[in-house]
Amino acid sequence: MKKAQASTEYLIILAVVIIVALIVVGVMGWFPSTSGSVKEQQSKTYWSTATPFSITDVKYSGTTLELSLQNKMQDKLELTGVTVAGTAGTVTDTNFTAGETKAITITGVPSCGTAGDPYSISLTFTYNNIDSGISNNTQTGTQEYIGKCS
Repeated sequence: MKKAQASTEYLIILAVVIIVALIVVGVMGWFPSTSGSVKEQQSKTYWSTATPFSITDVKYSGTTLELSLQNKMQDKLELTGVTVAGTAGTVTDTNFTAGETKAITITGVPSCGTAGDPYSISLTFTYNNIDSGISNNTQTGTQEYIGKCS
């Protein structure tokens, strides 16, 4: 009877170890269903803390990208251009006071696809620092913005 008891205990311990391993794998994002949302959340976190322009909200539909941008600098900035996935979009010059958030619309960018489709785009902002008089500054993200088409 001691052999049967040892075998049963071994199987129970093995089952617990396998369950813990599966939980760890799921938390680490190795399952396709969770890894996409983890990467999307990481991207949003990165862009919400980026400087000088942070992104607080995005709507991407067709060839139109709507961004809510916040000026994280203490200086007044003038946004003069946005490049999306290597394509210069059309945006009117927009002035941002320190800390101000504005919704801007960028047209002429690569098509997002149909609603619900995932996308991953690189972003570069060109701006002038009005207070210091320095022109043609650029902010290029080290991470792409990841989301789903609207």
